[in-house]
Amino acid sequence: GVLFPNAKIGLNLSETTVAEVLKSKGYATMCIGKWHLGDAKQFLPIHQGFDEYFGLPYSNDMGQFRNNPKSAYPPLPLYRGETVIETEPDQSQLTRRYTEEAVKFIKAKRDQPFFLYLPHTMIHYPMAASENFKDKSKSGLLGDTIEEIDWSVGQILTALDELKLADNTLVIFTSDNGPDRRPAPPFRGSKTTNFEGGVREPCLMRWPGKIPAGTTCDQILGNIDLLPTFAKISGAELDPARLIDGKDISPLLTEASPAAVRDTHLYFSGGESKLVAIRQGEWKLFIGAGNAKAGAAPGTLYNLKSDIGETTAVASAHPDIVARLKDEAEKRDAEILAHKRPAGKLTEP
Repeated sequence: GVLFPNAKIGLNLSETTVAEVLKSKGYATMCIGKWHLGDAKQFLPIHQGFDEYFGLPYSNDMGQFRNNPKSAYPPLPLYRGETVIETEPDQSQLTRRYTEEAVKFIKAKRDQPFFLYLPHTMIHYPMAASENFKDKSKSGLLGDTIEEIDWSVGQILTALDELKLADNTLVIFTSDNGPDRRPAPPFRGSKTTNFEGGVREPCLMRWPGKIPAGTTCDQILGNIDLLPTFAKISGAELDPARLIDGKDISPLLTEASPAAVRDTHLYFSGGESKLVAIRQGEWKLFIGAGNAKAGAAPGTLYNLKSDIGETTAVASAHPDIVARLKDEAEKRDAEILAHKRPAGKLTEP
């Protein structure tokens, strides 16, 4: 979810978060960075399984960074726990401050299992970099912020190495969407679209002794798979009565030739959360309303194996595949709607 300032809803407290799953096995937990799942006190990370929180409750453009008196947003708050410790913090210092908090947490919890969730604010607009990185890259401010994120990752990995925790720590670096209003070759589209350029993300994992170095995986997986995967790795039990969409992908991490964990990927529109496309294997069918920017017209079929750029529609040549995918999408959508659970409602001012 992406919730704005003063939202009247948030992540329902009855839902089980990754942090809560791992806390059940004795993990210390911390969230650093952007939250976006409700800024009311009752919805903040420390009420969702995290022992500690340091960061912004939503995107860094949802404040008054341009000193605009007509802004509909309140001053951007920086939280520690459930307390606002600053408003409109210097955004050029956020990556450095997040990194320092992360390393401090790792050092403090070195003698017990820990889970650190670090959704960096950068490179979201408005971008900013500290003096050590500003004007240093060959790609302008975007390059500066990326290089500082790279530095941040390095600092965390170095801390794990120096504390001799690397071999017992799974590190995952990924993102939530494609580039914002920038091309993502060889893919078509970008953020807010359901073309591959809008939904495909980098995903790098390090777990010495478990994940063979230098290996790659071309199976379908998503961020929703992390919760059941962490549950499997940690030995935590999930409530079978509460259906979730994620799958345990641990075999993809450790096995040389793993079987596919999932063969289907569903694409939803951002605003209305409606199913607009489905992928099975190499085939991708658009089924919902779309346009030239956000997606293709309903009934448009692409073969992602031969046409990763989604340039050539082939529905007329494969009516059987169109029919199969349409039927599968209807079944999946009905299942999701049947088990849909409500957002949390604000109960305090």
